[in-house]
Amino acid sequence: MRFTLEKIGELAGVSRSTVSRVINGQRDVSEEVRTRVLETIERTGYRPNQAARTLVSSRSQVLGLVIPSSVHNLFADPYFGRLIQGITKAANRAEQTLSLFLFEDEREELDLYPRVVANGLLDGLIVTATKMADPLVQRLLDDDTNFVMIGRPDSNRISYVNVENESGARLATHHLLGHGAATIGAILPPSSTTTGVDRRTGFLAAMNEAGRAVPEGLMVEGDFTEESGYEGMSRLITQGVDA
Repeated sequence: MRFTLEKIGELAGVSRSTVSRVINGQRDVSEEVRTRVLETIERTGYRPNQAARTLVSSRSQVLGLVIPSSVHNLFADPYFGRLIQGITKAANRAEQTLSLFLFEDEREELDLYPRVVANGLLDGLIVTATKMADPLVQRLLDDDTNFVMIGRPDSNRISYVNVENESGARLATHHLLGHGAATIGAILPPSSTTTGVDRRTGFLAAMNEAGRAVPEGLMVEGDFTEESGYEGMSRLITQGVDA
């Protein structure tokens, strides 16, 4: 049997509009009625029509995850797999749908805004791995779009989650120094990212505290890929690093 709002209301002893208010989380419903409606929905297995809910509530129940990466890098890097898994679990618990958006250059990135964001297809965005002064981030800020960033932004107007890149790099460097490393090299993220800036700052701070000079040749940049890590390590080996 196909259940409708009218049928749920009939079974719960309330009107169609009351069922709609309960489903959309409105507060002008008594707890007794809300409980009765929710129990009826649970018992019948009723699922609201998402398109109709979107029209009524002006919410799509869809979140976007933006990753500036190719498909190859996405699946080659375990970081992104774990990231997507964690976000998907949280979205599922909140009964939200997650859409993934990949782009490899600035043109594709800017095309995302009018095509997906500005037309209301998403309730919000999770933006990750962006560079400083990123044009998409600035556009989201200018238009008061709901979004959060993964990684420290270069603006105090943005909500974000982050790891302690600076103190982590500092701690790792002190660890190597404490184990007798004489010449330490660093493969760092791009200097156009706050992650790269923070890790470089932490590395240099630890070396400075130990009274060690750091020639420029001992710091190389990578782009989070295995290939760039291999190339960076090959360059550092020629500099005589032992850690």
